[in-house]
Amino acid sequence: MRIILEILVLLFGMVLGISFSYKIFKTRIKRVSIMSDKHLEMFLLMNRWLQNEHKGKKIADYLIEKGIHNVMIYGVGDIGKNLYEQLKKEEFEIKYLVDQNKNQTLDGRGIRGLNDKMDSADAVIVTAIYYFEELEEELKIRFGCPVISLADIVYKM
Repeated sequence: MRIILEILVLLFGMVLGISFSYKIFKTRIKRVSIMSDKHLEMFLLMNRWLQNEHKGKKIADYLIEKGIHNVMIYGVGDIGKNLYEQLKKEEFEIKYLVDQNKNQTLDGRGIRGLNDKMDSADAVIVTAIYYFEELEEELKIRFGCPVISLADIVYKM
């Protein structure tokens, strides 16, 4: 009887351990999958952007063609920094740099947070392309101007 009880406790422990491990790994796998999807989307965007550059297609020209003469850049990570540098090189007006992490600067310019006071611009370009759908409505309400994903610009040029 004692051996049966020990075997049952052992089996119960194994089932509990497997269940717990499954939950932990399932969460990790989901997180890794999201990051993988995000980075793939970023790579594809940058690849197309570079292809457009090789063909002489410039983001500033596209924006001016659409009647946009000044912008806010939302998202100042790697892609946002590249967009800033390209638009600056083209002498395109960048009114503000906006990011959740506003305690930084870029090229001597302060980065603003969503709650900082700012005048409107012709458009907000969102460089956080993976999260665009989550951000779009909030940014439209906050800034009262068109909100455009950088991906939409790059793929429509």
